[in-house]
Amino acid sequence: MDNRYGKNHNAVAACLGATFLACFTLAMGELGFGKPKKDPVEKPSVETLRNTYGREIETFDAAELYTYLTSRGFKVGSDMPMHEMRRLYLAYCYRPLFDSVSTRTGLMPDVLFAYFIMEATREGVESPMFTDTWNPGGVKYRGRFEPYYAYDDCSENGKPTKCAFEHPGCFQNAVALWSDVFLNERYRRCKTDDIALSCKCLQQAGYHTSKNHAQRARIAKSYRAYLKRFPGA
Repeated sequence: MDNRYGKNHNAVAACLGATFLACFTLAMGELGFGKPKKDPVEKPSVETLRNTYGREIETFDAAELYTYLTSRGFKVGSDMPMHEMRRLYLAYCYRPLFDSVSTRTGLMPDVLFAYFIMEATREGVESPMFTDTWNPGGVKYRGRFEPYYAYDDCSENGKPTKCAFEHPGCFQNAVALWSDVFLNERYRRCKTDDIALSCKCLQQAGYHTSKNHAQRARIAKSYRAYLKRFPGA
C-alpha cells in the first residue's frame, strides 16, 4: 500500500518523537539546565516549532506588541501597523516551515510565506483550522491523514456545507503534506526567483485560484524586508 494514502504510521511516529523531544527540552529548561542568565528571544526550530505563536500575542494592543517585539530584539518602527507587526513575528516563528518546504519543492520561502498568510492566518494570527490541524495550505482531504471538517467553498443543493480537510497533526506531517502538493508536475514551471511570476504561475496552474495573485506577490515581497528586522539581523 502506498503510505501517502491511508494511515501513515511512520509519520505518526515522527510526530510522537518530535513531541517527546520538545517536552524533554522544556523540562530541562524548567530545571535550569542550559538556561542563559537572560532569556533570549525564542528561536523556533524544526524540533520545537508549535502552531500557536500568533494566538499567544493576539490580545496585545499595538503598544504592547511593539514593546514585546522591541524588547526581544526585533527592529520595529514605531509607526508599523498592528497587522505588519504580527506578520513580522509569524515570519520569524514559522521560518523553519517555509525553509523546509522550500528545500523540498524549490519554491521560494517568500512565496510560501505569502500563501501561509493567505491560507493559514486571519488578522495576523493563526486560523482555527491551522491551530487544530497543522494544515498550512488548506489542503483538502484525500485520505492521507484524518479528515477535519470546516466551512470553506463546499456546497450541497446550493447550500453551504462543511468541506473535509487533511489533518496532518504536527510539523513534520505539515511539511510533507504541503510539499507533496507543490511537487505536482503542473507547478514545476512555477519554481522561479521572480516572485510575481511565481505567484501568477501558481494561480494559473490551479493553486489558490483567486485571481488576485498580485496581492500574494506583495505579501511575498515583504518577507525579505521582515528578515532584516529579525533579532540579530
